[in-house]
Amino acid sequence: MSVSHAISFGKTMKSSQTKHRQKGSVSIEFAVSILPFFVLLLALIEISRFMMVGSVIDVALASATRQLVVTNAGQDLTGELQRTLSEQHLPLLNSSKMTVKARYFDSLTALANGSGLDDFQNQDFAEFTLVYPYQALFMPGQIDSFNRLTSFNRTILVTLERGARYGY
Repeated sequence: MSVSHAISFGKTMKSSQTKHRQKGSVSIEFAVSILPFFVLLLALIEISRFMMVGSVIDVALASATRQLVVTNAGQDLTGELQRTLSEQHLPLLNSSKMTVKARYFDSLTALANGSGLDDFQNQDFAEFTLVYPYQALFMPGQIDSFNRLTSFNRTILVTLERGARYGY
């Protein structure tokens, strides 16, 4: 073997070893970067789901309240609203976990003062609050430390029109 052959053989050995080392570093870079990517992807999915659940709850409460106030004006609507919400087939929600609370007010002054009653006695205004517990898909233990993220509280103010009062 000549000296030039030995030098060229040594160069090929070094270039093949360098390529092999680079393959290993690419694998390490991939392993290090894939974890933050998946964490970011799961967080994006969770945020999207959280926003969608909030929107579904808003629409469900508004439509159920409107339907009940139009058809059953002048009645205690708490139980009826709970039943109507549980009968709806809402995506991403378990209707059995929804709870509805109500406070009734005689006037706007009573509403501004917060001096309402929990039982219905033909008051003009009602404040319905829907409470729904939120369960995270990917980080169930982590999200519990944030109180605002563990349940949805939606409140809607409704005017209870009484047909007899207006001569209908």
